[in-house]
Amino acid sequence: MYKDDRTSEQLETHTHLVSAIDTFMSGWGPCENGLSVAVWACTEEQVDRIRRWVKDREEMQTVRVTKGEPYPRNANVAHTHIYAVNEYHPALQGGE
Repeated sequence: MYKDDRTSEQLETHTHLVSAIDTFMSGWGPCENGLSVAVWACTEEQVDRIRRWVKDREEMQTVRVTKGEPYPRNANVAHTHIYAVNEYHPALQGGE
């Protein structure tokens, strides 16, 4: 399963992708036979804060930042979900 929450406008503006293997969701339910990959699409200005936020999450492993494809699509990936970062995202709250 591959789901991308970005609007057509966000496909143009949210080109930086922070992806990670979600160890909590991997291996059960729809991901029983594979990995769950969570991806946060953001702007270039947001990428460092989003990357740090994802890296600090205990259940996330193998954090990557890319432009374009979030994670290689292969037989081990059962589910990929791309979330569009907006101004209310927790990583963007509280200032730098």
